[in-house]
Amino acid sequence: MKRERTIEGTLEALLYISGDEGLQAKQAAGALGIETEAAFEYLTSLKEDWAEREGGLQITQAENTFFFATVPEAAGAIEQFSEQQNRQTLSQAALETLAIIAYNQPVLRADIDQVRGVKSDRALQTLLTKGLVKEFERTQKPGRPMSFITTIRFLEYFGLETLEELPPLGEEEQVEQADLFFRELYQDEE
Repeated sequence: MKRERTIEGTLEALLYISGDEGLQAKQAAGALGIETEAAFEYLTSLKEDWAEREGGLQITQAENTFFFATVPEAAGAIEQFSEQQNRQTLSQAALETLAIIAYNQPVLRADIDQVRGVKSDRALQTLLTKGLVKEFERTQKPGRPMSFITTIRFLEYFGLETLEELPPLGEEEQVEQADLFFRELYQDEE
C-alpha cells in the first residue's frame, strides 16, 4: 500500500506541473519507470479518487491525457476572481515592457530586457496573463526564441483603434514617452 500511495502522490505532482498540456500515461510511465498500462490504471484510479472528494479540483481525461481542472461549481467564483485580477493596475515594469512591445513589435524577450536593462520575465508574464500581449512566432535565431506582439485587447484596454494612434517617438525618448502615455491612459480608465 505504501508503494501505491507514493506512485499516486508522484502522479499528482506530475499532473500539477504538466499544467494545460496535461499528462499522458506514457509520460507518467517514463517518469515513474513503470509500464504505460500500469500508469494509465493508476491515473484512472486517481481520477476516480479525486471525483469522490468534495474539493475544488478534479482530474479530467481527454483520450489518453489527464489534467487537473477546477470543478464546475467553482466557475462563478473563479470568474469573479479573474475579473478582479484583470482590473488591478499594471506595475511600472509591466508598463515599460508593454511600451517596448507596442513600439517595437514583434520583439524578443532578450531585446525587451536589453532596452529595460533588467529581466522582464515577470512583467511579460503579467501582460500575457492579462491578454495585453501574446506570443507571435519563433524566430530563426539560435535557440529559436519567441517574439511577442500586442493584442486586440491591448487596443481596447487603452481605447485605441489602431497602433498608428500611438504617439510618434524618437528612439531616445521612446520608453519614457510611451510609459507616460500608457500611465495617463491607464489612469483615465480607473
